[in-house]
Amino acid sequence: MLTQESVEKKLRAIVCKTLKKKPEEVELTSRFREDLGADSLDLIVILHEVEEEFDVAVPDQQVPKLMTIGDALRYVSEITAS
Repeated sequence: MLTQESVEKKLRAIVCKTLKKKPEEVELTSRFREDLGADSLDLIVILHEVEEEFDVAVPDQQVPKLMTIGDALRYVSEITAS
């Protein structure tokens, strides 16, 4: 079972790698588009990487709700805990 801390670490690594950001630039409150400058393609890449890393599927209706790093962390933590 993954801990929330390990999920957060992996999620931050995915975001940093995809968006070419330093770890200190990525906060839980960071919004993908507005704060981190992600475009549509970046978001698709991040979503794909998250699905691969955590072996999960994120339903299309859930995607618009994942606006911040914290939103993604909560969602991944919830579905990997069950």
